[in-house]
Amino acid sequence: MAEIRLAFFDMDGTLSVPRYLTDEGRYTLGFRPAAWVEFCRVRGIRSYDHCLPVPAVFDYARKLKEQGAELYVLSTVGSPEEIEAKRAFTERVAPGLFTDILGSETNEAKTDVILRYAAERGLAPEECELVEDTYMICLAAMYKGIKATHVSMIFAG
Repeated sequence: MAEIRLAFFDMDGTLSVPRYLTDEGRYTLGFRPAAWVEFCRVRGIRSYDHCLPVPAVFDYARKLKEQGAELYVLSTVGSPEEIEAKRAFTERVAPGLFTDILGSETNEAKTDVILRYAAERGLAPEECELVEDTYMICLAAMYKGIKATHVSMIFAG
């Protein structure tokens, strides 16, 4: 098995428990796409203030970093405000753990982002790992030779 040199972590449902405080004072787990973009536009970097970190996933990330992997957040992003909110969340929860927060236009494009980063560094796909909460994205990554870890496997040990 190849050493993991680059690791990419999904945000929503993987690094964070989606929990957003609405204008009505209630928590919601998510929004329709247009409403989510508006929520992030209005709340800006505070959009993730009420989200909770998933400790086991952050522990897994720290372990990979200790083993020499460079870590990135790779999340589907609909606006610049959203990516900055994700940056604020990770810096609040785990300062300096991630090299950068990367956005993907679609879930399907995540594997292309990973393969591009690998190629730019002269790495093979199997030297990359994607940690994700969506099985279909994990399967797409595996199909392209990327190690995929579903978040449930972290909890299973």
